[in-house]
Amino acid sequence: MSGFILRWLTELVGEGVKTDKGFKDVHLNKVASDLYEFTGQDVIGSQVYNHLCKWRATWDHPKDIEFLNCHLVNYAQMQAIFASGVATRRHAMGSNEPLAVKESIHAEGAPRIVHAIVGCSNFTKVQLMFCLYHLMEHKRSALRFLDMNDEEKDLWLTNHVTKHDMLY
Repeated sequence: MSGFILRWLTELVGEGVKTDKGFKDVHLNKVASDLYEFTGQDVIGSQVYNHLCKWRATWDHPKDIEFLNCHLVNYAQMQAIFASGVATRRHAMGSNEPLAVKESIHAEGAPRIVHAIVGCSNFTKVQLMFCLYHLMEHKRSALRFLDMNDEEKDLWLTNHVTKHDMLY
């Protein structure tokens, strides 16, 4: 659910709808309704906002020192959403200090992949989320998936869930 919300908000940032004060209620409500459509879990815009506040704390709060130099699963999405802020106090780094980057990943996936997966109706939500996670982690595969027609997408999804013994 966190990944879904963060990917959606990342798309909104890409569309330029985030203001200097954050997201408007209409956008938070849209994310909530899309989350309900995708997972069936009833949420409202204020819950999306509260979830976003939780991730903001993970992004820039000093008590989260344990996350320094650690892989954050939704880093690309959090960066797009929260990057306007700066680190302060003892955790801030000067511009002349080297970055301690341990690994680089392309977890941001393709921006339209969520909509492409949600549009496939022959699969369970669990199967679709499993495939979405894979495609968000493998950008090249996601871009190829976006170029497929509906029949090819269904075939790819069937092969992927069958390969991982998720065909119910």
